[in-house]
Amino acid sequence: MDERAGLTEKIRARALELGFDEVGVSPAGPLGRDDYYLAWLGRGFAGEMDYLQRNLEPRLDPRAALPGARSIVSVALNYYPGDHESAARPGAAAGLAPGATGNGVGGRGPGRASANRARVDGVGAGPDDMSGAVAGVGGIGAGKADANGDGPGASAADPGAGGWSLSGRVARYAWGSDYHAEIRERLEALAAFMRDLGGPEARTRLAVDTSALLERELASRTGIGWFGKNTNLVSTRLGMWCFLGEILTTLELAYDLPHPDRCGSCTRCVEACPTEALTPHTMDATRCISYLTIEHRGSIPRALREGIGDWVFGCDLCLEVCPWNRFARPSEDPMVRGRVPGGRLDAEGLLRMSEEEFRRQFRGTALTRAKRRGLQRNAAVVLGNLGDPTAVPALVEALGSPDPLVRGHAAWALGQIGGATAEQALRQTMEREEDAEVREEIGLALEAAAARQRGGVGQAEPGERVEQAVPA
Repeated sequence: MDERAGLTEKIRARALELGFDEVGVSPAGPLGRDDYYLAWLGRGFAGEMDYLQRNLEPRLDPRAALPGARSIVSVALNYYPGDHESAARPGAAAGLAPGATGNGVGGRGPGRASANRARVDGVGAGPDDMSGAVAGVGGIGAGKADANGDGPGASAADPGAGGWSLSGRVARYAWGSDYHAEIRERLEALAAFMRDLGGPEARTRLAVDTSALLERELASRTGIGWFGKNTNLVSTRLGMWCFLGEILTTLELAYDLPHPDRCGSCTRCVEACPTEALTPHTMDATRCISYLTIEHRGSIPRALREGIGDWVFGCDLCLEVCPWNRFARPSEDPMVRGRVPGGRLDAEGLLRMSEEEFRRQFRGTALTRAKRRGLQRNAAVVLGNLGDPTAVPALVEALGSPDPLVRGHAAWALGQIGGATAEQALRQTMEREEDAEVREEIGLALEAAAARQRGGVGQAEPGERVEQAVPA
């Protein structure tokens, strides 16, 4: 065994000791993805994720992040928590809770949103920040607060006696603690080990999801996996469920071979996306449920709301259907367990949650990425899609939110559910509402509610503008 191979094996062994499940090494150099990545950005597929357009040089050639870099060590950590009754029961794949009436949730076509937590940042080889989106995406869990008040509180995370009928799903990557800090700590330990091996001239730089590197592209070059048609990394051992991290180093190591593409003719992930965000190896993030519920800060486009189904944070649909998941095994790593048992959150509880409760319940989890207003917006959409009249009181309360984003989505949800109480609340709110966008949402919600009362399933008849009867 030559010196490079011996050094590489020591690094690989140490990485496995630190809890990583896969380790690979590739040469540092241009990735050859310039045209593809720049074209993806040019088509507007990154949405509001402006950070993907910054620091382009290291995204296209990692050596720009560490001058003199010769090798890149990529690691993968299994985050698959195992299936849970509430996350895997019949109907879940279509985004519906048991017994939910639904309002067109689950069909394929424009209006259906789908998503994967894995990296909404983009193209088959794009960066990511959403879920950590690189290799997977997940949801949030439930679970009562721990003795220190650090765990999720019962209000939004515990189904209680009412079961899961008014809850929203969380992408699996978010069921545990926020992985960024934990993986960074392990990478720092590995980087220190590498510097000790290499001597005083050895330099390293590490990256975890939010850095300006195309992580999936790098991981695929090390043999850890390959790019799936949903733009996520696929591993023959871990399936779709893995976090990624990298260490750039000036050390010259022994390199692994790229993994061949094993997707074949399968297009299950593309077909599973409710909002048609995917074409093979390319994602339009602006249509992805993970993007819409996490990275997107404004109003969710009305045409995509029904497609979101009951996903309150992230989405796993294009991950769940991958045949390679048959080889995935539940992770034993404590980082991925405990914060969101069952992977669901009480949507009504989220709507009523204060900022203090939000910080206490979700501190140390990926859920904080969406912020409280984002989760409340998402919760309103979920309740509208579930179509359960028992959610009307919570949605009526949300019409009084100081945040117009929450008020507008609560109005939409009430229009989806309909009924006398919902219509009365919408009319009364219209009388005092000053925000133009919220007023528009209320007017459209009244039309939808009127159509449902007549037995329709969509908007009012052409020319029949309900808002005309509402005081300005």
